[in-house]
Amino acid sequence: MAEYAFKGAPGSSHRWAIEEVARLPAGPLRVLDVGAGRGHVARALLRARPALEVWGVEPGDDARRDLASVAAQALAALDEVPAGAGFDAALLLDVLEHVATPEALLADVVARVRPGGRLLVSVPNVAHWSMRAALLAGEFPYAERGILDRTHVRFFTRRSLGALLRGAGLVVEAESASIVPLELALPAGLAGRAPGWLFARRLRQALARAAPGLCAFQLLARARRP
Repeated sequence: MAEYAFKGAPGSSHRWAIEEVARLPAGPLRVLDVGAGRGHVARALLRARPALEVWGVEPGDDARRDLASVAAQALAALDEVPAGAGFDAALLLDVLEHVATPEALLADVVARVRPGGRLLVSVPNVAHWSMRAALLAGEFPYAERGILDRTHVRFFTRRSLGALLRGAGLVVEAESASIVPLELALPAGLAGRAPGWLFARRLRQALARAAPGLCAFQLLARARRP
């Protein structure tokens, strides 16, 4: 799986996941981060809630070495996490689109979450307006990043993501939407200082939440294991 940058700006999938974990009940909690990369999200989670115990799964050797500096456990494969481990929450951020059988991976993660625990999931939205426009033009433009990342092997819409989660026996509690992380394409700090940037970002967030099927860059879902 390719290595990706941390997306911490408002309206991003990583910011959403951090805020969702921060809202979980008080007290020590165990969180499983699948596809944890170098531990950027884990570090942010621990800054928000120092009492968390974060386990990370990351197949890349170099990234996993960095992950080990922050995670309680840094593992190469989900199989190394005991089945029935009873995590309070699990993160699958930008992961399911990279595997040929997301149903199997999701089932394996659910088995490691306690009853009543949460799963936070993000996937790219292949029905985004930009994809619809490309198809109307007869194009399906793969790229190094984004919705049509060359490493993506499965594609999701809002409806198919919901069906996947419910098919795994989960209760979908809340849905949200991320916007295109334009901050990553600009020099550090420039986005926040650009005239009208805050207004434009809020407008894009409002559109994504109002019409996620059309305007969401990524589809976000919080689901509960009954």
